[in-house]
Amino acid sequence: MSVQKRPNGTYYVHHRDYEGKKNWTKTMGKGPDAYAAAQELDALIKDKKRQLRNPTLVTSIQEVVYLDDLAGLYYKDRKAAGWKKWFDHWCQIMNRRILPKLAQIPVKHLTQDTLVGFILNEFPKASQTTHGNYLSYLKMMFNWGVQRGYIEKNPLAYWKRRVTPQKELTLTLEDINKIRAVAPPHTALGIEFVANTGVRPGPSELLALKWSNIQWEQSAVRVFAEKTQKWRTIPLKPEFLDKLRAEKELSNSDFIISFRDKQVSTIHHSFRLACRKVEVPDEVVLYDIRHWFCSTLLSQGVPVKTVSVLMGHASAKMTLDRYAHVIIGDADKAIAQLPSLG
Repeated sequence: MSVQKRPNGTYYVHHRDYEGKKNWTKTMGKGPDAYAAAQELDALIKDKKRQLRNPTLVTSIQEVVYLDDLAGLYYKDRKAAGWKKWFDHWCQIMNRRILPKLAQIPVKHLTQDTLVGFILNEFPKASQTTHGNYLSYLKMMFNWGVQRGYIEKNPLAYWKRRVTPQKELTLTLEDINKIRAVAPPHTALGIEFVANTGVRPGPSELLALKWSNIQWEQSAVRVFAEKTQKWRTIPLKPEFLDKLRAEKELSNSDFIISFRDKQVSTIHHSFRLACRKVEVPDEVVLYDIRHWFCSTLLSQGVPVKTVSVLMGHASAKMTLDRYAHVIIGDADKAIAQLPSLG
């Protein structure tokens, strides 16, 4: 296991997994920053392996393991495995909101009722989906602890996420244009980009895009999906491509969406303020523009498989399960086959 460099100058970390069964490679990129990141990841992996080989540590943890102990071990293991983006956000939530109040409670004393009640009380304004996400992340951590032998049982073993009622899309093209008209320039460009491409409007896709992702000659943009770990190519309409060319001329940033020539981590707040200015309901969120993109294409008869690829979904089945209600044409044809009752 070590930090290595390919002939093209790209640094990567190479090692075998904790069981010594499979090779694992993580590419970090080029340059001094990439080399430093590779060294840090390599150190994390080596530290974790030392812990797993230390029977004294494992034995002491099995006797009494507190939530902060388990969270620390889990963090090192997952970072060593290369988890990023959403995991870093979850760690911030753990450090700021959860561990300060639950850190010194032995895991064996935690119950499902305690944890569910805590999440609901600590995040009263969060949606049912967010509550479910946080409990799912905790459940994943406890499962990991059981598998590694740090804890005997998962306090959330029998907890299941509630089925979230399907949200009815109320956002219209008129609404999108109204919001864009009063939004700050960088937010307006973000809104327009999501409406034209359907990219996920957060740090994993929209805000990670650089001008180098634009394929100017092919009139397309290359997008990497963190969720599926796959690249996809999304065609761009000529008029939107012209808009991007003009924006690039004015930009001094590598990133397409930037504020004062620096990358931004979110545009949700400025989007919400713009919505309020034009009296768009509070339940409308930035992600609804992605839903609008998908629903519009499907309602116009674009094949599900094509839309699924553009959206970066794991499968066409996922697209169909979520958006079958907007595919009206097939239902009309089906009803037309019914015989008349006379």
